[in-house]
Amino acid sequence: MSIYYTLLTDVGASAMAYAAANNTPVNLAEVVLGDGGGSATAPLKTDTQVVNEVYRASINSITQHPVNPSWYTIELVIPPHIGGFTIREFTINDANDNAIFVGNIAAETKPVLPDGMTRD
Repeated sequence: MSIYYTLLTDVGASAMAYAAANNTPVNLAEVVLGDGGGSATAPLKTDTQVVNEVYRASINSITQHPVNPSWYTIELVIPPHIGGFTIREFTINDANDNAIFVGNIAAETKPVLPDGMTRD
């Protein structure tokens, strides 16, 4: 398995099965970002939240990969004035705040202007 990955959680698998059986959607609503408590994380399908939440916001967009229909890109925009943390982990939550997906990323610093630079 790769070092960085995204998993469908056990809660997410149940939600997807229910949605398929009842012909209803799973409404992905939020991205929750965490700093892993200062360390890299290894997500498990049993996870229901990030180790240490640093930011959460509504999903900006969801797009399907043009070649592989099993892949999706979920985009979150963090405004320039938000930050001063390192992102190492995330969950993608549904409208009921259930973690449907959990994942980790290479440590990514989100600076703010007082740090000397910023970005969205």
